Amino acid sequence: MPDSRQFNTANCERTFVQRDFSEGTAVRFQTSPLPPRLSGKISPEEFAKAISELNQLFDEAESLSAAVVCENITACLFAYMLFLCMPTHYERVLEKISYRVIQLNSEVFVPKGLLMIDPAERGLRVIEICIMDSNELRV
Repeated sequence: MPDSRQFNTANCERTFVQRDFSEGTAVRFQTSPLPPRLSGKISPEEFAKAISELNQLFDEAESLSAAVVCENITACLFAYMLFLCMPTHYERVLEKISYRVIQLNSEVFVPKGLLMIDPAERGLRVIEICIMDSNELRV
C-alpha cells in the first residue's frame, strides 16, 4: 500500500481541511465545502465520504464505553503504570486512523494525484492534502 513516506512532498502544492467546531471541541474535520484547489481532482461526494470516515473514527476515539471506564479505573489503581505496558483506547484508535489514511490514499487519493497526510502528524489541527505532479507520483 502506498504510504506518505514513499512520496516526496517537499515541493507539492498543499491544501488543508480545517477542524469543524460546529458540534463542540471534539476532533472533527469539515466535509464541505470541497477545498477550491481540489475541484476537478476529486468529486465532492468522494471527498466528503473519506473525511466522514475519519470523523467516525475520531468519534469512536472520544466515545465513552464500559471498557474505557474499566481501563482508566485500572490505570488509576496502578498509578497509571498500566499505560507503560499498553496503549490507551485513544492511542489504539489513532493507529486505526493512521491505517485508514494509508488505505484512503491507495484507494482514493493517490490514483487522483493527491496524497492525504495523517492528521496526527499535524497535531490533529488540520488534514493536509498534497497535490502531486506526475514526477512525485513515481515511487
